[in-house]
Amino acid sequence: MKNKYAKLDLGTVEAVGNMLGGMDGIAKLLRGDLTISTPSSTRRLKFRDTVVCPAIGEFKGADNFQIGTLNGVKIGYLSNNFKKMIAPKVETDIAEITLRSYELLTNSKDFGIIRELEDGKEVVSLAHFHHLHTLQGEGQKEGPLLVNSKANISYIVGDDGNIWAVYSYWDACCGDWFFGADPVGGVYGWHAGNHVFSR
Repeated sequence: MKNKYAKLDLGTVEAVGNMLGGMDGIAKLLRGDLTISTPSSTRRLKFRDTVVCPAIGEFKGADNFQIGTLNGVKIGYLSNNFKKMIAPKVETDIAEITLRSYELLTNSKDFGIIRELEDGKEVVSLAHFHHLHTLQGEGQKEGPLLVNSKANISYIVGDDGNIWAVYSYWDACCGDWFFGADPVGGVYGWHAGNHVFSR
């Protein structure tokens, strides 16, 4: 079997060991007691704030995402993907949770963003994504969402069982919310300044 580390010389291995604090550091890393953080200069996300979302017994996407003002949220547009893959969802027994919001520091694609979110907490419920919008249903400036035409992004399991990049932005010209959904790993990615929400 080919050794994928064959090009590593002893000097390189020793240098890495020194950076980890010697054999004790290497042992901690192998046990999982030591993690290596990404340098801040290369991070994609900057933590902003938290918002508490309530427990919800049942949430039907189709009853809450419709053109017009419904439950205090003024909606002007739903993309075809959103209507087909996200709006039909029904969720039950959604626990209260605290969502975290992040600012996207550089233009990034979905997989790069997801890698930086806390493992296992990247997926958000559709019910809580909707709850964020009830806080700023008519584009109010105060709240967790951006209302400056930049995107608010969450990763949500669609009606097909796959994770979708679900997003919204406030259309200041029309005075309403635009909702869309793209397959994770789309070719275009996201611009710096957009916000991402996770658990």
